[in-house]
Amino acid sequence: MSEKILDEIIEQKEIKEKGLEKKRKDHRDRYYYLKSLGVCPCCGKNDAFHGHVFCPSCMEKQQNRDRARYHQLSAEEKKAKNIMSRENKKKRYYRRKAEGICVSCGKKKATNGLRCLECYVKQKKSDHRRAQQKKIEKGGDPRDIRTQKGLCRFCEEPAVPGQRLCEKHYQGAVESMRNARKFSHYWQRDNQIAFMKRKKAPITLRKVQNGGLSQSRGE
Repeated sequence: MSEKILDEIIEQKEIKEKGLEKKRKDHRDRYYYLKSLGVCPCCGKNDAFHGHVFCPSCMEKQQNRDRARYHQLSAEEKKAKNIMSRENKKKRYYRRKAEGICVSCGKKKATNGLRCLECYVKQKKSDHRRAQQKKIEKGGDPRDIRTQKGLCRFCEEPAVPGQRLCEKHYQGAVESMRNARKFSHYWQRDNQIAFMKRKKAPITLRKVQNGGLSQSRGE
């Protein structure tokens, strides 16, 4: 093969690569543009489903394609795919945790532990449903069963005599109560202000905000 033919092949390959790169860039630009408008980037017609990027119709189609592709894999390929998926989720979890954003959605700042308020509530509901399912399967509340056996309600460790918690959880509960007493007066004041707002007492409310409820009573 002559040098001229080789140069032509390399040139054609470079032109093809440039065309593919331009096509990928156009696709990315279109994707983020439609996403910023709240329009499904897949069909470019329907509004995106709340909290998601795609519309319900495109989401269902993508899920069906993914399921069909997964079922065509061999047992070894499925196992490798599952391991890779778990590793990616673990990396994503620790990356979001380090960045201080919600480990579930990755969109909002983590304000309730490691999650945003919306994902925190979802997780609590999911935990409650899972706990209720365990109750049904085991014929009762696992915490009550552990208490009857003389164990901690939250783990399998022996409970402190006269208590329903082990030493670790008992000390944690005592510390939580101690901290709650430190800040309880803030909650009491906020509740009093909210109550007076509902009762439409603007004069008393201004006194509370300026000097506290106890001072306004003494005036």
